[in-house]
Amino acid sequence: MKNPKMAQTADNHENYLGSPELVERLVRDYCAQVHDMMRERGQGTMSKEEFKVQLSAMINRNADIFTGRDPAYKKIVGWNSPYGMFIALRQVLGEFWTKYASEYDDNPAKALFGLLATSVVENGLKALNGDPDAAGKDMNHRILLACRVLTNTHRRA
Repeated sequence: MKNPKMAQTADNHENYLGSPELVERLVRDYCAQVHDMMRERGQGTMSKEEFKVQLSAMINRNADIFTGRDPAYKKIVGWNSPYGMFIALRQVLGEFWTKYASEYDDNPAKALFGLLATSVVENGLKALNGDPDAAGKDMNHRILLACRVLTNTHRRA
């Protein structure tokens, strides 16, 4: 029988980064915000500079969350740190990391969110050019892969 004092485990913590639901919500919210900003850019209500500044702030915020720098989120011990996930992120990012590491301050967590932003833009253009189903499937695939890496479940069968 479980100890009642142990009922509030990390898995039950509402801001626990090991929660697939929380991680997916954070990643999908981020992608939705990038999409909304992209729409504002297209409508001319946001300048290129404003877009860059806001996107950079969002990338930094999410990188801080997932590398354990935001105390509002309970981290997976040994994973949500600059050291824990960086090796895996470098592998997953592959050529993107090799090419753009310096643009993201050699921080793979920032690069992951930069790649997601790039994917939002690319799939938005793909949808506008007549293939919204393929664009949606590709974006969903990228979001789910990012979530698996962020929760350290990408290596599990």
